[in-house]
Amino acid sequence: MLKPLFGGLVVSSLALLEPMAAAAAPAPYSISEITVPGSPRTIVSALNERGQVAGSYFYGDIHWAPFVYHQGSFTYPDNLGTDVMQSAGINEAGHIVGTYYPTPGGRPRGFAWIKGATRDIGDLDSTDAFGTAIDQRDIAYGESNGHAFASFGGHVLDLGAWPDGDTVITKVNAAGVAVGYIRGYDTIQAFMATPWSHTILPTLGGESAFALDINEQGVVCGEADTRKGLSHAYRYQDGAMTDLGTLSGGRTSRARAVNNAGDIVGNSNSGTARGQRAMIVRHESGVMEDLNTLANAKPQGWKLEYALDINDRGEIIGSGHRAGRPAVFLLTPRP
Repeated sequence: MLKPLFGGLVVSSLALLEPMAAAAAPAPYSISEITVPGSPRTIVSALNERGQVAGSYFYGDIHWAPFVYHQGSFTYPDNLGTDVMQSAGINEAGHIVGTYYPTPGGRPRGFAWIKGATRDIGDLDSTDAFGTAIDQRDIAYGESNGHAFASFGGHVLDLGAWPDGDTVITKVNAAGVAVGYIRGYDTIQAFMATPWSHTILPTLGGESAFALDINEQGVVCGEADTRKGLSHAYRYQDGAMTDLGTLSGGRTSRARAVNNAGDIVGNSNSGTARGQRAMIVRHESGVMEDLNTLANAKPQGWKLEYALDINDRGEIIGSGHRAGRPAVFLLTPRP
């Protein structure tokens, strides 16, 4: 046994022969906050391939207005003089769709902001309408009188409704394939629709399912009930449903968006005390991962709760808390 007198010398000499310890690898994602200057509350709804973000901001009393964010700059569409206008979707041109209320406490209406002009997207013989999606041809989609509809060039086309339910389109891909859900009296059914076919998607053994996004390859994601009555995130591809499970300790999850690489983002609960955690299921692994861990969120004062959209560059938008206050985030993959 070496005497203590020489112990330090021996250890120091051995250290010179060892390779330098590697520095800790940086987190795969960097976090930045999106907040409209002067607004106490900002929310985000959708992200396109150029990195443009559609969202809405609160500016006093009950007032909400839409914005488009890109690389630190904000664009504010005309809000038609209303008190409440919130965005829902964005296409590759940076045009957005959403819902507004012409008068305080009034009935909802759908809107589209295209080429710098905001317009009402119409309705189906009803005072109520909601703007839900916009495709690459600037066709806006909405829901009115229980039916899905398309609005373009001043025309409104009734896309019909499934029997015994209100039909909602949530996303349309470049091939014109739409997904959404039918709100029935006691169940919700997910669907995929093309100009030549309509398909009710299966569940995960339970009663209800939502379809929330579709990529260009026809991969659908959403949320569906299991046999145990719990809602789990799923991937639907080539006619097969895959249960994506939950994060460790969780019982429920929801898949909200899928990019063309097949990466899926959403949220999973983690017990009553800890609430929701933003998650990603990368296509190559198929394993659900906590974005809080991947972005090293906690030491930076963040709690990432809901991942809402992902583009092909791997950028992710979502909401959570920063230093105890509600905040929205943009995750950017590190090189």
